[in-house]
Amino acid sequence: MRKFWQRIFNEIDSDRQHLSGQDSLKIIGSNLAIAVVYSLLATVSLEFISLPGKVASVWLPSGFTFAIFYYYRFKALPGIICGSMFGLVTLFFDWKFSFASFVLLNLVCTLANCFQPLISTWIFQKKATLDRASGRVQSASFFVMAAAAGPFVSATMGITISYWIGTITWKDYGVCWLSWWLASTLAHLIFTPPILLLKELGWRQIFAGLHRAMRWTFESSAIVVFTAAIVWIDFFHGYPLAYVLFAILIWSVFRLGELISALGVAIISLAAIIATSQGTGSFSDRTPNESIILLQSFIGILSITGLILSATVQERQAIRSDLVQMLETLEIRIEERTADLRLSEAQLDAFFSAAPWGMGIIDHHYRYVRVNQVLAKINGLPESGHLGRLIWDVVPGLRSSLEPLFQAVFTTGDSILNQEINAQVSAQSRIDNTWLVSYFPIFDMDHQPYRVGFLVMDITDRKRLELQLAHQARIDGLTQIANRRHFDEVLRSEWNRCLRSTQPLSLMLCDADYFKKYNDTYGHLMGDRCLVAIAQVLREHARRSSDLAARYGGEEFAILLPNTTLAEAVQLAHQIRGQIHQLAIPHRGSQVSSHVTLSIGIMSHIPQSGDEICDLITGADRSLYEAKQQGRDRIVALPYEAIRQPSSLAGDVPRDRPSSR
Repeated sequence: MRKFWQRIFNEIDSDRQHLSGQDSLKIIGSNLAIAVVYSLLATVSLEFISLPGKVASVWLPSGFTFAIFYYYRFKALPGIICGSMFGLVTLFFDWKFSFASFVLLNLVCTLANCFQPLISTWIFQKKATLDRASGRVQSASFFVMAAAAGPFVSATMGITISYWIGTITWKDYGVCWLSWWLASTLAHLIFTPPILLLKELGWRQIFAGLHRAMRWTFESSAIVVFTAAIVWIDFFHGYPLAYVLFAILIWSVFRLGELISALGVAIISLAAIIATSQGTGSFSDRTPNESIILLQSFIGILSITGLILSATVQERQAIRSDLVQMLETLEIRIEERTADLRLSEAQLDAFFSAAPWGMGIIDHHYRYVRVNQVLAKINGLPESGHLGRLIWDVVPGLRSSLEPLFQAVFTTGDSILNQEINAQVSAQSRIDNTWLVSYFPIFDMDHQPYRVGFLVMDITDRKRLELQLAHQARIDGLTQIANRRHFDEVLRSEWNRCLRSTQPLSLMLCDADYFKKYNDTYGHLMGDRCLVAIAQVLREHARRSSDLAARYGGEEFAILLPNTTLAEAVQLAHQIRGQIHQLAIPHRGSQVSSHVTLSIGIMSHIPQSGDEICDLITGADRSLYEAKQQGRDRIVALPYEAIRQPSSLAGDVPRDRPSSR
């Protein structure tokens, strides 16, 4: 309750702060109009007084004030107050009590007439979801509740003050209270909905409704004629046919709409009130109290029926309108989606046709759903020859390679990219090609992979180029045997392998004697030919696949001999030295022979944990150095332990020995 009053005061203060001078004049004029209308309606209502205490059967101003206060809030209170006070002045001419009691009654009734629309509006706005009372069934129900709640307070205040000043007795208190309450409630139910609808719909929609009613000339005329006939027969001749009006009301609601129906209920109610007040109609053949109660009950049921039925029809029409709009939206979305799908399909067709790669799609059963011309050409079958067939029937040799990849994509929903396949794809091809294949999941509406698309690129030429480049990166350009880089890689690999298998690893370093003088004497071109001849001899003697002959640098060569003992390495060195002698390449600058000779150093060792690869190289290098020191054209093989002891030579073996060559 505290929040209720606080809200009221806040709204009044907000309206006061936002008023301008021009707005104030408009409000004054509006309130004068409200006061005049209220007074006129009060005067008309007092003509229907039939109970002791001057209690009206229907209080018309209640329907008016509910609608006015609903739209204008507290700005309409001055007009309601003035209209209420002046509307009851006519009672004073027949007043049989004191003037003070009349003033007190007038003030209390005026206060009650202010509280009544305030409470009804507050309840309706708090509970209803729409502005219009008949907009929805739920809102109509709340409107009925609000229409009954406000008069409860005003009837209690008015009848209580009437009893207190002595205008009614305690015996008549209940009947008078019920009649007051029904009079205001019925005014809410009968006259407030048409006023709200007139304000809410606007003149354009009102004329549209009237135009719609005029189109149905026969039905409209029939409804008017039947209604007038029943009203005339029942209310002015006393034949009890009022129940037929409910059928006509249902007909009107369904065919003419809520506004016409609400106006019809108001007209029927006025006719019933006038007829009963004049002692005619089916409700006038009883006592005055019973007649008023029956009249009010009839009007109340008729009004509530019209409200609920109109709300039901409106709700049904709103649902229908929403469904129609939803269907139209759905149709538009379907058309847009269809257009998008067609566009996507056209783009996919164009992409499939123009793509320079093989492209295909398979389903869950590994059957081709779609292929392009490039893939068809790769597989050696037409496009139509793929569709519906298992992929293994087209490329049977690749099942072991492809099936795990397709299964992985179907299971995980992840793409698998850039997988290389080396095979003869088509039966017509007798050459192994290299293919780069990527696999992509295609998801259904539930985001589950139900197909797999794949992209096939022939990278055979690129792969061959890569192999060629890799080969060139490992081969010495002049001698066409392994270069130093490749030698280092193989040495590291073989060292680790012999370490694991405890096998001996032998290294042979060879150096052409006095080769600088050879170049000076015969020129660099002949020097290159000499190196090529020496390399050819070394390659011929590195017979096993694990053996490696390499150009170590300049005129120095190396032979790596895995799983070879020192004795076997020395024997091979003698064969190489003998073969070089047989070449008999002239060398006038040599001080040990008339032809080209080699000095050879050998080191052999079984790698152990903690040993270093550099020890093997150092040992072979010291052996080569020792061979040169001993006069060249010879073979020297020092034991591995020699590198652990101080060299018998002067210090470490120098790597650059140009003066000794």
